[in-house]
Amino acid sequence: MRALLFLLAAVSCGGSDLGEPECVDHGECATGELCVDETCRVVECVSSEICSLGSYCSPETHACVEGCEVEADCLPGDICDSSANACVTPTSCVDTELDCPIGTVCQDNGECKAIPGLCGECDRPTDCNANAECISFIGDPSPYCWGTCSDQADCPHGFDCVNVGGGYGEVCVGECAWFLEQGLVTP
Repeated sequence: MRALLFLLAAVSCGGSDLGEPECVDHGECATGELCVDETCRVVECVSSEICSLGSYCSPETHACVEGCEVEADCLPGDICDSSANACVTPTSCVDTELDCPIGTVCQDNGECKAIPGLCGECDRPTDCNANAECISFIGDPSPYCWGTCSDQADCPHGFDCVNVGGGYGEVCVGECAWFLEQGLVTP
């Protein structure tokens, strides 16, 4: 009878002296939970895929923290210094789209260089630098200076070499209004 009362008391208190853990691996827990010390616990993350860019899922705390474990955790153009778990902007470039900030192009000397006058507002072609066209696209608040190009390599990160027709030929086209609003390009 005493053993039965002890068992009932243990069960009614939410525990068991039978030594059976709630879990022994993560697969036994619900989505968003991990098995920690044989108990399913709610965690912020189980992988870096749900963390914002520039952060990663810490394997110790299972929380999104600033930094990186791999390059995919960083913003485009940054690389992951895995020894410091930090996203860093490289000091030299090889590829415009991978290594340079928006509005810049990778030069032969390994430097990302801004294109002068790119996305500058204009009223006539003479308002733009040489090798640029003053064009207004549907939806733009005003005409902008667009750099001319012969292929994609001529365009800065965030821009595409597009044949726009109308006697203009090919120009580097991007989201100038948004880039300017975000401070990503300086005309």
